Amino acid sequence: MRNDLSPQANNRDYLTAKELAFVDAMIAGANSPKAAAATAGYHEGYCGTIGPALMKRPQIAEMVREGLSAARAIVAERTGIQLADVVQRIAEIAMRDPAAMFDENGAPRPLDEIPVGLRACIEGLDVEKMKDRGVVVGEVVKYKLAKPTVALDMLMRHLGGYELDNRQQSDPLIELLREINGRAGRNRLQIVGDARDVE
Repeated sequence: MRNDLSPQANNRDYLTAKELAFVDAMIAGANSPKAAAATAGYHEGYCGTIGPALMKRPQIAEMVREGLSAARAIVAERTGIQLADVVQRIAEIAMRDPAAMFDENGAPRPLDEIPVGLRACIEGLDVEKMKDRGVVVGEVVKYKLAKPTVALDMLMRHLGGYELDNRQQSDPLIELLREINGRAGRNRLQIVGDARDVE
């Protein structure tokens, strides 16, 4: 909490140039403290240790939180888009049901009849004209959908799904995959190592 911090917590004068660069990299959207440390110019071989260590320092963590909060407020004010709106759209992409793109007879629906959330998943659209003796007699519409795995990864990061408690004895994602494998028979998903071993 802010009351527990040093009076210098928000004073950039008390940080070194590299520490300030680290804070700025985190606010700018670095993928991880390790990546922010690399951007700030710390030795590449130690960034995996230095980045998390910097984020454990209360004054740096507070500056990053405040900087991110201010940046989000500016984006929300300029665009009218709130963080919750973005997370909702990511969730729609991650949890989409492609069956909604087809009618009760299995025919593809026209674009204006596809639910808005599902339309957000469309990355590409290809229309091929069918001709008979030079006359267009029909068309084939092909939709390219965004990969749900990317959106699922974004949701996991936003919701803290990768931040496992060190005291936790099992990884819920690994347990879920094992449960799915138990039901899947021969169509099994391969589990490679423990998710906690991946940086």
